[in-house]
Amino acid sequence: MYGTHLYGVLSRGDRMSLVSAGDTVDGAYRVQSIHEDRIVVLQLELGKEQQVMLSSSAPALGPILPAASDPVGMTEAASLQVAGPSRVALGEQFTLTISLDPGLNGQLAGSYVELQFDPKVLALGAKSARAATSSGSARLDLSGAYMGHPTHVGIEFQVVTPVPTATEIRVVPTNIEGADGRELAVNAPQAHRLAIVPPVRPDKGG
Repeated sequence: MYGTHLYGVLSRGDRMSLVSAGDTVDGAYRVQSIHEDRIVVLQLELGKEQQVMLSSSAPALGPILPAASDPVGMTEAASLQVAGPSRVALGEQFTLTISLDPGLNGQLAGSYVELQFDPKVLALGAKSARAATSSGSARLDLSGAYMGHPTHVGIEFQVVTPVPTATEIRVVPTNIEGADGRELAVNAPQAHRLAIVPPVRPDKGG
């Protein structure tokens, strides 16, 4: 930072250069504004702004502007994430949330994932209408994700095993395509592990 004017340091390989608001990076991004805690860049092809949050460890010279091909917090590959409980009781229902983030791929044309599970332990709930199912697997449509706007879909499971056990649910990308029809690389999550435990009995004491 010189006086009150903020500069960013652009690093690509061994080359480093200063940029300021209004500069264009590699013909793909324009620096809209630079702040103490963030940089706002515009992806020229899609006309979409991105806010790049900066850590407090930025050098005194000013914020570090990420390389145009890899803005901080954004990756070229699409990524899947899974969220849900780690423990459920016998007979209970629970919801697993699958999220698809396209990264820097713009809009996704096709977005399908396969969920694989043990049908002796789990079954799909009645509300999981978006999933095409077979024994031990379900194909889930995650269409609609585009850059900066991930798709989130919840799928309901029912515990059907009569005894406590441990199991896992795998989420496998089967057809993730970009707007140009090419198949995209996907960062797939690890299997979601689940402990099936006895139900909690109400305390009759007192």
